Amino acid sequence: MSISPNEEILTKTLERMLFNEQDFTLLRGAIEDLASRKIIAKELRGLIVDLRLKIFKELKEFFIFYIKEKHSPKVLSDSHGHPDVALIEELSEKNDLLEQLGQRMDAIYNNLKSKESLE
Repeated sequence: MSISPNEEILTKTLERMLFNEQDFTLLRGAIEDLASRKIIAKELRGLIVDLRLKIFKELKEFFIFYIKEKHSPKVLSDSHGHPDVALIEELSEKNDLLEQLGQRMDAIYNNLKSKESLE
């Protein structure tokens, strides 16, 4: 079964975000620094959280863009050109959920940063 060109683009974009070679190199270096005792475990954890937060933000931005593109104004209207209120509300709710998730991730990140600075 072959995948559509849009699915292939989506897959490649997600792979590029999730498997960023520069992030892996940075993480590999931090693990080596931990092994040689140049950094402590807390610093490695902080880096991991930073990288995961970066991935989350990139995914959030991408999905918001993707949803907007996928459901452009011509799709958000019915066959008579009237707005599809239910779909618009659903997309708005999903956008709000993503925003809340982003705020929670920021709160968790800031909490971890403040705990690290206290210790």
